[in-house]
Amino acid sequence: MTVLHRLLLFVAWPLLYVYLKRDPHARTRILVVSGNTVVGLKNWIGSGRWALPGGGRRGEESSRAGALRELREETGIVAHEADLHFLVSGTVTTYGLAYRYECFVLQLIDKLPLRRQWYEVARLQWLPLETIQQHEAEPDTWLAVTTWRQNQQRTV
Repeated sequence: MTVLHRLLLFVAWPLLYVYLKRDPHARTRILVVSGNTVVGLKNWIGSGRWALPGGGRRGEESSRAGALRELREETGIVAHEADLHFLVSGTVTTYGLAYRYECFVLQLIDKLPLRRQWYEVARLQWLPLETIQQHEAEPDTWLAVTTWRQNQQRTV
């Protein structure tokens, strides 16, 4: 499946480049946590590494509102702005594309059923947090996971 992801990325790269250069807003990500598991996804277009739900904002949409809309579209999980807590922000440069992002965390008591957005998301599942490795995760996903782990260690 990684070969297919890379082929689609190669074909779509010019469009992604133009889109990301024109979008002045930071993109969004949500680390959805339930116990020791997190929601991970793999997009049809991309490296084939684990990513977090999220994406671009529409118009004057706030970061939180955009993150929640993307979460609902990609996973079927419905949450509210008050449920999100800021986790980390940064800039990612990959394949010659650079974008800013803001990542929030959503803690759930129970794992909710996931509903995959078929035309954008190739794979969607709950992942054990301890099994996520740097080489298997997108850079923004890895930063979110490591930041979450550090924050959890501080509170213990």
